[in-house]
Amino acid sequence: DGKDGKLVWQHSMGEEFGRISGYGGRVTSPIVDEDLAILGMANSSWGDQAKPANRFVAFNKRTGAVVWWSEPAPFAGTYYSAPVIATINGQRLLICGGSDGSVFAIKVRTGEPVWHYVFSLAPINSSPVVDGNFVYIGQGEETPGTNVQGRVVCLDASKTEKGQPKVVWKVDGIKARYASPIIHE
Repeated sequence: DGKDGKLVWQHSMGEEFGRISGYGGRVTSPIVDEDLAILGMANSSWGDQAKPANRFVAFNKRTGAVVWWSEPAPFAGTYYSAPVIATINGQRLLICGGSDGSVFAIKVRTGEPVWHYVFSLAPINSSPVVDGNFVYIGQGEETPGTNVQGRVVCLDASKTEKGQPKVVWKVDGIKARYASPIIHE
């Protein structure tokens, strides 16, 4: 509660939802958008969530009730990437780096996946930056199709084909493992 600091609701993500944390307690940060508190995680639980995956859960920020679950990426390890929210083509999107070496977008209101782009062979730890329709993100591990470590990409999220955003440019050899890009001028 913002008025007096009293606990309104809480969930034990490990006990209730099977959240997996890696070495050093590798977990992601939540984001709040309108009436939702959204958290990404690698988890393995029960039923439909028995298989490990990179999932997002949206809670009603006032009650803690689960609003939706989304599975935008398969499990390939734990990751640190923090999500960002952007409006692209009139749609509010959550954009984040993933467990499977991808950057992806899901619809904020429903969790429905919009696009997915793999640009690393390891989980993504840096967070994306959005400027208009352009998404910038980097990684510092092995890059698919090359023997070079590190890649920074610029994607046009307003133009997608077959579930992938348009690649504006990519630069190999920049090891952006943890630090996120910034926008200047």
